[in-house]
Amino acid sequence: MISRYKWYKVRLPGSIDAVFTKLREAGYEPDSATGFLVDESAESFRYIWPSTISAIHVDSEGNTEYRQVATVNSQSVTVIAGPFIIFRFENPARSLREILNALEKSVGFGFACEQIVIRDELVRVALEGFSTRKLTSLKLSGVIPSARALARLDLVSKEGIDPASISLIDVANFTVDAASYEVTYNMIKGQIGFTRSGACKISGMLTPLILGKIEEAVLNNC
Repeated sequence: MISRYKWYKVRLPGSIDAVFTKLREAGYEPDSATGFLVDESAESFRYIWPSTISAIHVDSEGNTEYRQVATVNSQSVTVIAGPFIIFRFENPARSLREILNALEKSVGFGFACEQIVIRDELVRVALEGFSTRKLTSLKLSGVIPSARALARLDLVSKEGIDPASISLIDVANFTVDAASYEVTYNMIKGQIGFTRSGACKISGMLTPLILGKIEEAVLNNC
C-alpha cells in the first residue's frame, strides 16, 4: 500500500494545546458537515468538509442521467513538534486550500504555514542509516549551455542509477524534479518517491521507519 504525505511548516499564535482547544471549540456537527475532530492523545486532528460526486441514475426505460450526490471529505493531520512545528497531511487532497482557510479562521490571527519542499539532498540524508539505498528513477531538468537549450531527462533502472556516471550532461546544471529510492533495512524493503512540487510517496513494511527518518531530516535541516 502506498501512502502519500505533504508537510507544512507552521507558525502558531500560541501553544499546541491552545490550538487543539480552539479546534475542539470549532468542533464538528453532522448537520453542518464542516468542522474539526481532535485526538490530542495522538497529537492529530481531522478536518471534515462537504463535497459532491456525480452518479449515474438509470430509470425504468433505461435512460441515464447524471445526478449530484452529497458526501463529505476528510483530511487527517498530525502535529509534529521540534525546533519548529510541522503539520503532516496524510494522503492529502488535491487542493488543501479548504482546510488551510478553515485552520486560519479557527486558530486566529498569527497562524501561518508554508509547504516544505522535499529535496533529493534531504531524502539522501534521511536514508543514510539504511542497509542499502538504490536510486531507481530520476527526473532531471536544466540547461545545456553549449546547445543553448533546455533539457529534461527521465531515467529508470532496477539495478540502480549513479548520477555521477551520466556523461551526456553536466548534472551540476540540472535540478532533480522527481526521484524514487528502494531501501533495505534488516532484509526488509521499502520505497520512497518524491517530486519537488507534489506529495512524497512511501510504501512497504518500512513505511513507519522511512517516515520517521524523513521528518527527523526535515526538523534538523529545514
